[in-house]
Formats: sequence, C-alpha cells, structure tokens
Amino acid sequence: MNVVTAQERKAEAEQGYGDLKSEELEIDRKQEQINQDKEAINQELQISQEQEKDLEQAIAQCQKELDGYRAEWDLRSVQHQ
Repeated sequence: MNVVTAQERKAEAEQGYGDLKSEELEIDRKQEQINQDKEAINQELQISQEQEKDLEQAIAQCQKELDGYRAEWDLRSVQHQ
C-alpha cells in the first residue's frame, strides 16, 4: 500500500468518525428535547388533574346545593297542597 492510499483511507476514516460524532451529538440533542417535552407534558398533566379535581369538587358542591333547593321546593309544594 502506498502513502497516498494510506492517507486517503485515513482521511475517509476521519470523515466517517466525524460524521458519527455529529450524528451522536444530534441524537443527544433530540434525546434532550424528548426529555424536556416529556417533563412539560407531565407538568401539564398534573395541572390538568388538579383542575379536574377542583372542578369535580365544585360540581359536587353545586349538586349538593341543588339537591337542597329541590328538597326545599318539594317540601313547600307538599305544604301548599
């Protein structure tokens, strides 16, 4: 093998290594973005679950008030008959 061929192969190997290193960095960047997105989604999910819980409590309170009004209305209806 002559010197020129060896230099060409060395250059190809260095280029291949550089390409692999660039690809590795891109994969790392994408993995970091995925992790950030996952964290954001988890936070949004937690907030949504808390809001849902609050709404369910508010609905239960309104339903309790409504049931009280209905019972009062029924009682008044019976008393006026």
